[in-house]
Amino acid sequence: MKLTALYDAEGTIIAGVFQPTGQYDRPVPVPVASDRNSSVGTFDIPASASKLSLEDLCLSFRVDHASKSLLAR
Repeated sequence: MKLTALYDAEGTIIAGVFQPTGQYDRPVPVPVASDRNSSVGTFDIPASASKLSLEDLCLSFRVDHASKSLLAR
């Protein structure tokens, strides 16, 4: 599973949406960066976090700019 996330310059996830893998026939909302201090990216969810709710995932992880991956807080 993947997470598309809107995050700030410090890597704090502001908004996110799970991205389905495989075939999916419905539209998926995607956060959009609206200023220069935020970015959007799609990241693999670590196996250890695969059972977390979206809220818990966004609060428990941050985006690492260098590796472009999710890191536990």
